[in-house]
Amino acid sequence: MTTILRQPPGTQGPERSTGPDPLGERTGSPVVVSHVHYSANDGRQIIEDVTLTVAPGELVAIVGASGAGKSTLLDLMGGNICPSDGLVRIGGSDASDMAEDERRRVGFVHQLDILPEDLPLRRMLRYAARLRLPGRSTRRAVDESVDRVLAQVELSHVHDTPVRSLSGGQRR
Repeated sequence: MTTILRQPPGTQGPERSTGPDPLGERTGSPVVVSHVHYSANDGRQIIEDVTLTVAPGELVAIVGASGAGKSTLLDLMGGNICPSDGLVRIGGSDASDMAEDERRRVGFVHQLDILPEDLPLRRMLRYAARLRLPGRSTRRAVDESVDRVLAQVELSHVHDTPVRSLSGGQRR
């Protein structure tokens, strides 16, 4: 069994925040999963009739036992694999038909750490940004993107800290 835990945009923990949204006004497109089923090549039903909508900026945790289909659901939501039945839409478009650069707007954190632990956080993020941003991005654009992300996740104060010294939550 897989459980989906939600934290709506602009909230901190189980109660609504009384202050302004620390990330500013959120924009983007919802991810809509509608009656999705997914079967493995051998016929095993891995995902069965999942329906959910994730709003822009909403924090969602998908938790469950090993083999419950969490990673498969994320792959479906990101358009990396196609459902056997049902629809996955990002901003109204079928996720599996979207171009790679469109699918990059959907972010999720994998369960495994694959971070270069000896690098300081900011340098590691620069490296990741150069891999993800268009090849024509200037160094200044990369640095601005990294600074913006650090501020959004409230980690600017640890930008020089080696990744190995960050907490598990900070790594994610």
